[in-house]
Amino acid sequence: MKKTTLLLGLLLVIGLAVSASEAGKLLIWADDTRTPIMLKVAEDFTAAYGVEVVVQELDFGEMRGQLATAGPAGEGPDILIGAHDWLGELILNGLIEPVVLTPAII
Repeated sequence: MKKTTLLLGLLLVIGLAVSASEAGKLLIWADDTRTPIMLKVAEDFTAAYGVEVVVQELDFGEMRGQLATAGPAGEGPDILIGAHDWLGELILNGLIEPVVLTPAII
């Protein structure tokens, strides 16, 4: 369980500028290679935190183009599983932004 929480926590470091998910739900885009593990992560995350996670499988080569269309229309994912070398392009195009995590106030 610790690996699952850590993996999803790391994925949350980069969030998308436009979120299409409903309140209380996370939408993740992943390719066919990563979808099976993300489905398991989603199941564990939902069980632990009560937040529904929807994993949509998209073609790896078409994901950036779909994000360029879906994001500005408000239909993009909350989390995108893609290549690290996409980061610069996605930032420059205003399609992703960092998620700043603040420590909990006790």
